[in-house]
Amino acid sequence: MYILHQGISSLSNNSNVITILDMQKLKLFALGAMLLAGFVTNTSAQELGKIRYRVEAGPTLSKVSNFALDHLSDSGKGLINFRAGVSFALPFVHTPFTLAPGIFFNGRGERQTGNRNNAPKPLAKLQTYAVQVPVDFSFRIITVEENQHVFLNVTPYASYLLSAKITRGGSPIIDVAGDPLNVAEYDLLAEGTAKKFEAGLQASLMYRYSSLYVRAGIEFSVLNQLSGEGRDGLFGRDTGASRYVSSFLTVGYEF
Repeated sequence: MYILHQGISSLSNNSNVITILDMQKLKLFALGAMLLAGFVTNTSAQELGKIRYRVEAGPTLSKVSNFALDHLSDSGKGLINFRAGVSFALPFVHTPFTLAPGIFFNGRGERQTGNRNNAPKPLAKLQTYAVQVPVDFSFRIITVEENQHVFLNVTPYASYLLSAKITRGGSPIIDVAGDPLNVAEYDLLAEGTAKKFEAGLQASLMYRYSSLYVRAGIEFSVLNQLSGEGRDGLFGRDTGASRYVSSFLTVGYEF
């Protein structure tokens, strides 16, 4: 009877916890819905100008916090990759505000700081590629001339991981028997180490001259990108949350 009583109490406690979590999620959903409704109501009251289309591409410099590519906590170096994509700008007449959703192919990662156990070069590197959907909330902050403007962009984004691999130019990544990285290529996505979905935030400045523009910005994940089991499998311990931190410099054309 005591065991039965304890089991019922445990189920009751778990049920209460689940109920509380569900209520919190419902409140967050309701708050998000109200904010979205307010934004839509406000923007729909504005007159929408001519929709313009953008094509944009350029290099990225990125790193992954707490990834420990060379098994030394967070000592990796930035990796140069690229991003390219298209978007469409929705300017609101008589306001400095433009909304610009888009879709990008985004390359990021990290490279090894130095050789481990005097292993020969090349150094190991992590390369990831994802489809990213950013939404620019763009504010015109400076007008130089009629056809020259500077914009401040705040950009939440969501992305879906396509590839995440660690390589070392064909050599074993970690040349130590029994190490999970004692392979020529380690696929984090196939092994379930990397998470497929990501969300984050960008901030950038954009200078536009007529139809040409240059954008410089920073980007960081708000969600951990490595599973707990994945960190334990690679490093034998929880190295802490791993998030992308990157910068980019792109050139675009608006038509």
